[in-house]
Amino acid sequence: MDDEIDTAVDGAGAPATPRRFEAPPHGALPARLGRYRVVRSLGRGGMAEVFLAELRGARGFVRPVAIKRLHPALADDPDSVARFVREATIATHLAHPAVCHVFELDEDDTGPFMVMEYLDGVTLAAALKVLSRSRWLLPLPIVLRVVRALCSGLHAAHELRGPDGALLGLVHRDVTPSNIVLTVEGQVKLLDFGVAKTLHIKTQAGVVRGKPGYMSPEQIRGAALDRRSDVFSLGIVLYEALTGKRLYARPRTPDAAHVLPEEHVPDPRAHRPDLPLAAVQVLDRALALDRDERFPTAAALAAALTAAVAPTTVAAPEWVASMVAAIRDRVTDVTPSGTSAPS
Repeated sequence: MDDEIDTAVDGAGAPATPRRFEAPPHGALPARLGRYRVVRSLGRGGMAEVFLAELRGARGFVRPVAIKRLHPALADDPDSVARFVREATIATHLAHPAVCHVFELDEDDTGPFMVMEYLDGVTLAAALKVLSRSRWLLPLPIVLRVVRALCSGLHAAHELRGPDGALLGLVHRDVTPSNIVLTVEGQVKLLDFGVAKTLHIKTQAGVVRGKPGYMSPEQIRGAALDRRSDVFSLGIVLYEALTGKRLYARPRTPDAAHVLPEEHVPDPRAHRPDLPLAAVQVLDRALALDRDERFPTAAALAAALTAAVAPTTVAAPEWVASMVAAIRDRVTDVTPSGTSAPS
């Protein structure tokens, strides 16, 4: 969310009966959002702010949640509301252990908000940054755990079907390390379907949404997308998880959203000499500029990566949790996802 380039708005219908919302004073922390008591702010993005909140019940019951509220200044904008509602609707129907779950969508006098599971942990971006400072690499078994979980979650999203049983054609469009959370329980979670699209969403010609350093060539061109676009983005995440280096560093400017990836992918063995050649070949295929040459699905990418690095052990959740605990000792602030980020 921090470096997203958003040059156009997806076509989406306005609510049937628009209502006027009251914007609170800038920076004011709401006492409550619906039936939830707000504890503190977890961060702000271009469209929304995320809060840590609590649902309190009988006999001392307390349930922590994360609440993502559309900025009140955008609450009367039909396009912003439609995009926000679409994100909540998609995530609500995605019941998968590797996807951050949305429990409900509600609104109050300041506008709409969605209630999500609270993820206590660090983003993959934060983990890689902390490890890089110490000149360490993410252990290969943890890379396997993370990427296989992401492949599973993305495949479930890509296979999501509507009430008629037809594929929705969902494409996340924003698979980046800052949208991947490693929790203190050792879970891997993909978040933020805020720029996701489906076959039923007609995107304007030339639309570019996402973060410049993680977009597929067809995404940069504003062309029609399918699941292979997310496979390309996941290939970038895999490269960075293996090497600790950015693959396509792009400035945060609108012009950067139109710079195509380089054809030559640097050999990751320059940073990880013990990486098998088969794993390099997996990366090359995931990052093929021609989508017809990529893995057809995220599940196929996971299977190929597993075969390429066999017999490497996949890290248990306890190993991931231990690493998260160590990294949290070296971070000082939080991201809009509600997770720790490096200072």
